[in-house]
Amino acid sequence: MGPLTNVSPTAFQTGLVKIIMDVGMPIGGTIIFLAVCIAAIQIATSKFNPDRRENVYNNLLHVCVGAGILGAALFIASAAFNIGANYFKP
Repeated sequence: MGPLTNVSPTAFQTGLVKIIMDVGMPIGGTIIFLAVCIAAIQIATSKFNPDRRENVYNNLLHVCVGAGILGAALFIASAAFNIGANYFKP
């Protein structure tokens, strides 16, 4: 490992956005996809048990809310980075 080098804020921002888009979005999408698949399997297997089916629907609602929060967070972060890059140039 060599000596530390100075990195400009723009280069840091670009690298951070690239990491978020390349790593964060696929991981979040995969987790949401798996959660929906598991909920679908649970709905199919709880056909004759209304209490369990209600619990699965509540869990699916939580997955949808989590997906909305994740999408909103990524949107807001992307918008903030773009505003910072475009309007606050040194």
